[in-house]
Amino acid sequence: MAISYTEEDLRKACDEAQRTRRLRSVARRWAIPPATLYHRLNGALPRSVTHKDQQRLSITQESHLANWIRIQQAAGCPPTHSQIQGLASRVINQRGDPKPLNIRWMAGFLNRHPFLKTQRAKSVDSVRMNYATEAKIRPWFNLFKIPEIKAIRPENRYNKDKAGIIEGLRTNSLIIGTSKHKALKKKKARGRTWTSFIKCISATSQFLPPLMIFKGKSVQ
Repeated sequence: MAISYTEEDLRKACDEAQRTRRLRSVARRWAIPPATLYHRLNGALPRSVTHKDQQRLSITQESHLANWIRIQQAAGCPPTHSQIQGLASRVINQRGDPKPLNIRWMAGFLNRHPFLKTQRAKSVDSVRMNYATEAKIRPWFNLFKIPEIKAIRPENRYNKDKAGIIEGLRTNSLIIGTSKHKALKKKKARGRTWTSFIKCISATSQFLPPLMIFKGKSVQ
């Protein structure tokens, strides 16, 4: 049966069981086998410690890798499974270990670092991410205080949004990032051909027909 709890869950359950002295009810609430909770309370070590000699990367190396993922996410470039596994493979190869990583290595790595999880990326243009700062956006809201702007009726207020399809981009959109974020943004590569879609909706939920923009002077 697959393990549904994390090491952090087990640690919190131990703290609660020590306070309440109600092992079975705590184990049931945290979905942890009572025997596992009992052995941990009596000094059993985590699997990550007892089996650390069987890990392809050391605990320190995995910690550095997890921190690198966090930094890449903050920079708008959260890595994919293959990128993380490729980096881990280069590390173990430098240690003289040429054996490929097991297909279950990524699942084990995420289980040992529960603050990371697999998510689907939301692509955002790199220029937009680099320049859409609070200092640049906040003054824009001052425009709503202008009397002429405030006088515009809701049915004449429209919000415009642009989306598109990039040609030739076939990378996996599943990425790794911190679990506290519900959606991760990833910078889009520039210099590729885009087909853009522009859609508008008013403050009273009225839609305009979508506008499609193709590259080139004429479209057949």
